[in-house]
Amino acid sequence: MWRFQAEEVRMKSFDISILKEYSSYLLSERNCSKETVEFYLKDIKQFMEYLKEKNTDIQKTESEDIMSFMKSLLDLDAKHTTLSRKLTSIKNFFMFLLSEGKIEKNPSENIETPKLNKNLPDSMTMEEINLLLESISGDDWMSLRDRALLETIYACGLRVSESVNLTMESINFKEEFVIVLGKRMKERIIPISSTAIKAINNYLASSRPVLNSKQSKYLFLNRFGGQLSRMSVWNILKERSIKAGLKIHLHPHILRHSFATHLLEGGADLRSVQEMLGHSSIITTEIYTHVSRKFIKEIYNAYHPRS
Repeated sequence: MWRFQAEEVRMKSFDISILKEYSSYLLSERNCSKETVEFYLKDIKQFMEYLKEKNTDIQKTESEDIMSFMKSLLDLDAKHTTLSRKLTSIKNFFMFLLSEGKIEKNPSENIETPKLNKNLPDSMTMEEINLLLESISGDDWMSLRDRALLETIYACGLRVSESVNLTMESINFKEEFVIVLGKRMKERIIPISSTAIKAINNYLASSRPVLNSKQSKYLFLNRFGGQLSRMSVWNILKERSIKAGLKIHLHPHILRHSFATHLLEGGADLRSVQEMLGHSSIITTEIYTHVSRKFIKEIYNAYHPRS
């Protein structure tokens, strides 16, 4: 049986008992090494201490408590690998508690483990965004559609898959918001800029009627009147960027990443950006703060007299 030392004094009897059960489970049923179990238990005890400071405990834990804990680690500049490991430890622990009937629901079930990514997401500058969008100035059906499409993706921070799945019912023109169906069929409401609304109206007035031979429900159509594919959007972005003379590393989600980065650089709070992006966990959104910190550092170096 696992040994618990001085920490037992500070912990509730339930916590001590369940940690002993969990350590036995890891050793005997999961065949984990002693060192691995020590790592798991260290992470869980740290989380329990955090809950104690918040006047709650494991049995009362909500998903918000877990995200708040992870946010506190981020504030201490914890490494991405450390965050990922700790969240995995917590998720595995709650799965065990649920299987043993110790809790009625798993508060970590819908929290995504952040993907390890050594590179910050590429984004465009405001000048590059303006150059790209303003260069699509023709009044032919393709230009009107492409301008409306790219304006909408950037204005709302949409995934490419979300942009092609927008329907005529998705846009509220009067209130200026968009209803988006994201991952796991999760619906969210996002504001849309008046500039994007204007571009959509121009497209609807002069371009979409020409394309809508199949009476499609989708907002953005291809030349045959059908739904645009994700590859089509990617090709549109590449072609329009080349025509605008942009020499940047492009990827399908660059407008979405630019949306998040520019909001944070403009002073938006992280939680609001998380909601607009449709991230289940704020940890996923946190990566954009590193981009913004780089921007702030550049401003500091450019203007501080002793930088």
